[in-house]
Formats: sequence, structure tokens, C-alpha cells
Amino acid sequence: MNNPHKTARQNFLKKQNVSGRLSMLLVVVLAAIPLLMSLQFFSSAGVTTLSCQQTKITPIECEVNRSKYLGLIKQSPTYLTEIKSAKFDYKNTPDPNGEFTVDYFVALVNSNEQEFVIFQDLIFINNVRGNMEEMEAIAEKINRFIKDPSQSSFTLSRDLRWRSENLVPLSIVILFLCLIIFLGLRKFSEKNTPI
Repeated sequence: MNNPHKTARQNFLKKQNVSGRLSMLLVVVLAAIPLLMSLQFFSSAGVTTLSCQQTKITPIECEVNRSKYLGLIKQSPTYLTEIKSAKFDYKNTPDPNGEFTVDYFVALVNSNEQEFVIFQDLIFINNVRGNMEEMEAIAEKINRFIKDPSQSSFTLSRDLRWRSENLVPLSIVILFLCLIIFLGLRKFSEKNTPI
């Protein structure tokens, strides 16, 4: 003889279990979005250091060291030879809506007129990436070194880890992630609360 109250309770618990699993799956999927966004941000945020050497007889040689994941992982250095100038430049690129995005950056130019982008910001804010005045000043500093043979070495570092324009999107991602985790833990605790 089946107890109708016991059967109803078992059916109710089965529905709660399925509902809880679907809710947890939804929380995991929603949590993955800010995690992937923050992972992309962290992979780019780091320090770029440019070190150049020159003598009166040899052309200018530079080494570019970059780090990723908030400076924790160092990439292999890039070696550039026969550097003749630094160039402040920008790219205007149309987006799908017909609006233009502007990307300011600094590149080193070698004797073969090849350009190597050295300093560039991480994210676009109001369709602009980088600060025009800052990038111009960086290019000027490098060119002063190149034009002055009395200077034998030059080092310039640019730290993108904790800049204010990078912290705003990062804080939004962190808040979203905390909200998703909070809702998931709340749903999980409701599921495990005895009836």
C-alpha cells in the first residue's frame, strides 16, 4: 500500500532536484561569461618595457619585453635591429554601424621601413583606444634618444595593469561574477533546506 503523502513528497523532491540542477547549470553558464571576459582582460593587462642601446658605430638595437596576466607571465622578448625612428600613429576603422573607432599607438620603424607596434592600450572607450597626448609623448621620448648619440641606452616601461580606464570594465565584470555566484549559492542553499 502506497502512502499518497509519501508519493507526493517524492514527486515534489524529484521536481525540486531537476529544477535545482537546471538552475545550477544556468548559474554556471552565466558565470562563464564574466570569467571569459576577465580572462581576456587579464591576458592583455601587463607591463611593456622597451630597452634600446646605441653606439657611434652600430645601429640602434631594441628589446621589447611584455608580460601578461597582470604581469605574472613574461613573454619571450622581441629583438629589433636598425631602428631609425619611433612613430606615433593611429588607425581609423569603421565598425558595423558605420561609426569609426580610433586606435592610437606607438611603433618603431627600422631601416627597411617596417613598423613594429610597441605601445598600445587594451580597450576602446567611447570608440577610442589609447591617449593621443600620451602616445605622442612616448614617441617624442624615443626619438630624442635616437637623435642623441651621446646617450648609450634608453629604457621606457608602460604598465597597463591598474590604469583607471581598465579598472572600470574589470570592476563591472567582477560585480557581475559576484552577483551570479551569490544567486547560485542562494539557490543551492534553498535546494538543500529541509522541507
